[in-house]
Amino acid sequence: MASPVEQAVVMERNGGESAIVEGNGGEAVVVDGKGGAEAKEVKWLKHYSSAQSILIVGDGDFSFSRALATAFGSGDNLVATSLDTYGYLSIMYTEAESNVTELKRMGATVLHGVDATTMKNHTYLKNNRFDRIVFNFPHAGFPGHETQKHMINSHKALVGAFFGNASQLLRPDGEIHVTHKTGASILQMGDRTVSL
Repeated sequence: MASPVEQAVVMERNGGESAIVEGNGGEAVVVDGKGGAEAKEVKWLKHYSSAQSILIVGDGDFSFSRALATAFGSGDNLVATSLDTYGYLSIMYTEAESNVTELKRMGATVLHGVDATTMKNHTYLKNNRFDRIVFNFPHAGFPGHETQKHMINSHKALVGAFFGNASQLLRPDGEIHVTHKTGASILQMGDRTVSL
């Protein structure tokens, strides 16, 4: 059996008010006090849970999003995005098509053509708020070598604009997660990026 940190039982009732109560063994239980509630498992994978609304930005072949949906047993809480079109992704990444198909089958929202630097204005995203916003390995493209000053500045601009946009889509207690390499060119981007 999973530990309380990895898995909790949540009681849900449509339209009812809920309160979180600490139960035996550290399980979190949401109860509405009106009876008739049905149990729904909340699954955890590291920093993410199936109860959180999660936006994944720039997910390349959508493998990270698919891994989360698979771990949760559902993609209902996920919005997975890519900058590229679906057609481009299917040519560039051999697994993209099957990952997108599986994500949709599991209930995830999949969006293409989403720019991390302007996403707060995206038709779908601007009306939503998220508990977690994830951008794994942000990259500004390949117009030069990684250690060239203009490339470092491009990466800094991308990450800065992403934070500006993501903060507008975040719930009050939400978190922005960025994963990046720690190579020499990334370290030259400055303390703000390295300390994420």
